[in-house]
Amino acid sequence: MKSKKLYKQLLLLFLLIGLFTTCQKREYNNLWDENFNHDPETWAPSNLVLSVNDTSSITLKWEQSIVVEGFKLERKAADETWQTIAAFIDGKQRQYVDEAFELPAMYTYRIYAFAGKNTSSFTEVGLGQISVTTTEISNVTATNAISGGNITPDGGHIVVARGVVWSTSQNPTISNNQGITNDGTGIGSFTSTITNLEVGTIYYVRAYAINNTAIQYGEQISFSTTGTAVVAVTNPITGKIWMDRNLGAIQSAQSSADDQAYGDLYQWGRLTDGHEKRNSGTTSSLSSSDTPGHGNFIAIDGSPYDWRNPQNDNLWQGVNGTNNPCPAGYRLPTEAEWEDERQSWSSNSEAGTFTSALKLPVAGRSSSNGSLGSVGLYGYYWSATVDGTYARFLGFGYSYASMSSYGRAYGLSVRCLKD
Repeated sequence: MKSKKLYKQLLLLFLLIGLFTTCQKREYNNLWDENFNHDPETWAPSNLVLSVNDTSSITLKWEQSIVVEGFKLERKAADETWQTIAAFIDGKQRQYVDEAFELPAMYTYRIYAFAGKNTSSFTEVGLGQISVTTTEISNVTATNAISGGNITPDGGHIVVARGVVWSTSQNPTISNNQGITNDGTGIGSFTSTITNLEVGTIYYVRAYAINNTAIQYGEQISFSTTGTAVVAVTNPITGKIWMDRNLGAIQSAQSSADDQAYGDLYQWGRLTDGHEKRNSGTTSSLSSSDTPGHGNFIAIDGSPYDWRNPQNDNLWQGVNGTNNPCPAGYRLPTEAEWEDERQSWSSNSEAGTFTSALKLPVAGRSSSNGSLGSVGLYGYYWSATVDGTYARFLGFGYSYASMSSYGRAYGLSVRCLKD
C-alpha cells in the first residue's frame, strides 16, 4: 500500500513539474492571441507593388505568406502625414485600387496585416520619380510650332510614353487637352511637332512622361501663333464690318493701352514678312521690288521716306491688291472709309475711338528710322490712300482724331475692313 501511495505522489509531482515547465516555455503561435510574441516583421505583407492605371487611379498588389485577419493601407503625399485609405477584414485580399488621388503628386503607400489586436510591421512603396522639362517653343507659324522635352532620370522604371500636351487653357494634361503628341519611349531629350493650331492664338504647352508608376509633367510654356484671328465686328452706324483687332494682336483691346491688343507695325505697302514685328532687325538698304526678300525694317532718314525705290503707288489697293496683308476677304480701308468711321464716334479723341465698335488702342508707331515711339499714348492707322510720295493715315490721341500723311517707311498699325 505504501508503495502505491508513493507512486501516486511521485506521478503527481512529475505532472506538476511538467505543467510548470510548459507554462514557463510556452510560445504563443496564434496570431489572434493577444499574447502572440513573434517578430511583427515575420508576418508583414511582402512584395508591395503599384502601377498607374490613369491620371486618377493606381492599383496596389501584395503577397501574404501567413493567414491573417485583414489589412490596413495608408498613403501620404510629399511631407504630409499618413492617412488611412482602406482597412478590410479579408485575409485573402491581395490588391486594392486607389481612385482618390491626383497625379503627378508623388505618393507613398504602406500596408499592415492584422489579426485580432496584433499588427504586423508595414511594407512601403513609392511612386517612381521622373524629372521632366519642357523645351522652349520655336519655329512658330500661324498653325504649327516646335517644342519637346527632356526626361532624367526614369525613377527606376521604363518610360513607356512621352510627348507634349497643349491647350488654350492653362495646365493641360494627357486627359484634358486640345492636342497631344507621342514621341517615343525612354529617358533623354525629344522633339515634338505641334500642329492644327488656330491663327493668332495663345497656347499653353507641357511636356509629359509616363512610366509604370507615374505621370509627370514639365513646366508650362506659353506662346502665340502668328497671324491674326479673324473675328468680325460691325459698326451699327456705318454698317461696315471690320476685324475686331489689329493685325498681329493677340486679342481685341480691353482698354486703350492694352498691350496685348497693340499688334504689329507695318511699313506702308509691305507684305507680312517679319519687318512688322516690334523687335525686328533693321537695314538701310532700300528695296527695288515689292518683296524685299527679308524680314528687316527698312530704315531711311531722307526724302521720300519710302522703303521702296522706285516707289509703287499700286500696293495695298483692294482685297486682291499687291502685298495686301489682310486675311482673305479683308483689305485696308481708304481714307474716306476711315473718315466715315471717325464721324460715327462719340467724340473726336482716343476715348471716342475706344468706345466705338472698333476699340482702337494707342499702339504707337515706328519712325522711318526704325525707332519705336508713342506707345500707349497715340494711335496711328494706315489707309490704302496715297498722297503724293506719302500715304494717308488716321491718327488720334487724348484730345484729337484726324487724317494726316506720313512717309511710307513709317511703321503704323493696320486694321482690316471686310470687302
